[in-house]
This record gives sequence, structure tokens and C-alpha cells, in this order.
Amino acid sequence: GYIYQPIKHEDLLSKIAITGRAGFTLDDNGRLITVMDKPVDCPVGIFNNQNAMSTSVVYDFKPAPSGIVCNFKNEANSNIDEGLRVMMDGEDYKNPKRDIEQASLDLVTNINQVYSLMRYGLATRIYGKNALTWKCGVEGFDIQFGNVIKVSNIPFSLQLTN
Repeated sequence: GYIYQPIKHEDLLSKIAITGRAGFTLDDNGRLITVMDKPVDCPVGIFNNQNAMSTSVVYDFKPAPSGIVCNFKNEANSNIDEGLRVMMDGEDYKNPKRDIEQASLDLVTNINQVYSLMRYGLATRIYGKNALTWKCGVEGFDIQFGNVIKVSNIPFSLQLTN
């Protein structure tokens, strides 16, 4: 955005920092330092041989697509349906090495946001291929999505999919 009114630099820095869940303060020597509210590895549970009944690891060997063609309503073009082609790095849309998948986003109308979401989708297809699953007792009922847990010393079986 733009600044239309005079503002003190401390207030401006504070407003910028708070957008990233941060702030600033002075250290003992009078230097300006950043204080950030970042995630800390603080597990809500520990799973080991005592509370895990069975475990398995699933790894997907299906190759990621060369790209995605996403259909969306472009707000910059009177909400007309358009297709945006997003390719992996090093891929050519005229001669792809693998398949090009189809996708659609009904509620996203900004082309930059569509591009970012499709690049994220391609990245998760490369880096998010494995999952560790296990059965546990009552301890598992307290875990919510996004919670950090520790897994230690659990023998598991490997399951391969394609």
C-alpha cells in the first residue's frame, strides 16, 4: 500500500512487523531487534511402543504431473472462464515429459492467486509423498490437525503404492 499521511518511523515499522506476527524492541546495547512469534517445536503428545498398537508408512511413487491447467473465472476479464497453464520448472507445455492434469477453482478469481495455488499444488505432489499412520489408544483423541507430535521407537511396516 501507500502512505498518505506523515507517520513516525517506529509506528511504520511496528505496522509492517505485525503483518508477519512480529514486533521490534531494543536490546541491552540500544540496537533495534526483531521479536517474532514463530512456531516452536512443542509436541502435544509422544507416541512410542507403549501407546501405538500398529503402524505403517505409505509412500506414493506416482510421478508428479508436468503441469496443471486450471480453469477459473478471471476477474480482470469480466469473470470469463479462462484456463491457466502452470508447468513444473524445466517443463515445456508443447512437449511435456508426463501428463498435464486438469483442475478448476470456482471461488478464486485473481490470476496471481490461481498461479500461486497451482505452483503450491505441484510442489506438494513432489515433496508430500509419504505418510506415517498408526493405531493408538485414548491418547490419539486429543490430537488436532496441525499439532506437533513426536514419534519414537515404533517398528513399522512399509507399504508402497503407485
